[in-house]
Amino acid sequence: MKNILSVCSLDEMHLFPSEKIWLRNSMDRYGFSHLLAGVIGIRAPKRSFCNWVHGWIWWESIMKHVDIIGPTQLSNDVPIIVATDYERKIINDQKFKNQIYVGGLPFAYCPDLNVKKQHNTLLAVLAHSAEAEIHDVLDEDYLDYLHSIKDKWESIYVLIYYLDKNEELVKAIEKRGLQVIEGANPYDKFSLLRTKLIFTLADAVNSNVMGSHIAYALACNCKVSLTDNLYSYDRSVTLKANQGLPLNDIERFIYAASSEYLKEHFNYLFVNPSQSKRNKDLGQKFIGHKNVLSNKSLKKALGWNLSQQVSGFTKGFFRRSKRIIFTK
Repeated sequence: MKNILSVCSLDEMHLFPSEKIWLRNSMDRYGFSHLLAGVIGIRAPKRSFCNWVHGWIWWESIMKHVDIIGPTQLSNDVPIIVATDYERKIINDQKFKNQIYVGGLPFAYCPDLNVKKQHNTLLAVLAHSAEAEIHDVLDEDYLDYLHSIKDKWESIYVLIYYLDKNEELVKAIEKRGLQVIEGANPYDKFSLLRTKLIFTLADAVNSNVMGSHIAYALACNCKVSLTDNLYSYDRSVTLKANQGLPLNDIERFIYAASSEYLKEHFNYLFVNPSQSKRNKDLGQKFIGHKNVLSNKSLKKALGWNLSQQVSGFTKGFFRRSKRIIFTK
């Protein structure tokens, strides 16, 4: 934490510590289980036996249970942690048999950082690839727009996903006088803390795509906006990246990310970045901050108690053995 707090500006983010981790399951992604170990007060995270919904589901009006639990069948003995009471209601309506905890998003567990916002700085968050499929996220029109408003800001930083960092994209950003910041990486032990620091330091956030970063930025008291000309993911690539989901569910997600849907439900975001507003309370609601679990409930939900660890490893052993037997 000492090295983390020594970084006090977005220009210094390259000094932020990074440590590659091996992912045992989705709970380790972006260093979440390591973050929780620190919250609870233990040196290293135990093996987790649960599923935690990691991203903000902003399309409440058309949400379905598959958006929360995914297309695959979960084992009945594995609990799931959702962000909000509404998400629990959606899956309960499907007579979901697993134990359900309402615990907020992982981002809600990041500690508050004692740093000041950089006055009149704009953080532009680019659309990014999925790990299942690389997208071409170079949006020349959006970068041109950022260049056109550059004189109104002390600095404009462009946040890019670790998979998307390449020479072409970096050059396209820097030749317009904008600065590159590398964003989240699921294999980085400190990724969630890094993300929290970036949004805590940024004064304003603008983006060419809807996503969890909008909720994070609001929760960190940034002024937040979306550009009118949103990035449009290639439909064929989107279909490929979401294999396993029925076509109608994929189409529903594409619609939820469209200007049509977003302007109906989040019209307040479509303003010039210099006119955007802060709304920390709304951001805290989006990330489920009020639902953060106590240390005792956390350990139980994660399966970190001794009896749960023994049970979890035993059940896992028998499941693997059964698969081996039936595949022979």
